[in-house]
Amino acid sequence: MAAKNKTTKANLKAVAAADQANAKARDARAASPDGMTASERAVASTAKGLSATMRKVAAEDKAKAAERAKAAADATTPATPATTPRAAKGGKKAGKATPKPTAPARANGGAKAAKPKGKGKSTPEAPKRLSALDAAAQVLGASGGEMSAREMVAAMTAKGLWSSPGGKTPDATLYSAIIREIVAKKQDARFKKTARGRFACNGKRD
Repeated sequence: MAAKNKTTKANLKAVAAADQANAKARDARAASPDGMTASERAVASTAKGLSATMRKVAAEDKAKAAERAKAAADATTPATPATTPRAAKGGKKAGKATPKPTAPARANGGAKAAKPKGKGKSTPEAPKRLSALDAAAQVLGASGGEMSAREMVAAMTAKGLWSSPGGKTPDATLYSAIIREIVAKKQDARFKKTARGRFACNGKRD
């Protein structure tokens, strides 16, 4: 019986500690201009650093791929012969000399005939691919309510606005990007945090 009472007291103490921690977190968010606690800001800062590192690695990979493609193109280009083949005897060039092409006749007293300037067919530009943040702002604004990062990713994919390039946790990446925009732009951000892990449109549409 004593052991049971001891366990109950420990549970009540743990619940009280958790309630106290939640209350401190709510007070910290209310007092913070960006609506986040210190730990949440640390997570956002870490995610920003990771994104910068990923962009640097991607740029290096792109440069290496360009170098490999150039090297492959140089290897497949045939070399131009330096000399013209000559006849076996006398050192004369084989075959008859190739006549030079006759210059086109000039009209109007020797002036060069103007070439018609024809406009080629314009190639339609490919539609610009939306970023994850732009696509999230669209689906969030269209919903008119609150959504989590995972719900936004699902809606973006279903509407064909954006799809993950292969990341294992696109919702976590989107969450960090939204937090960064809120911290950086404050009142001008397109998103606002309404609850833990949920966001709503801040009145701005793309």
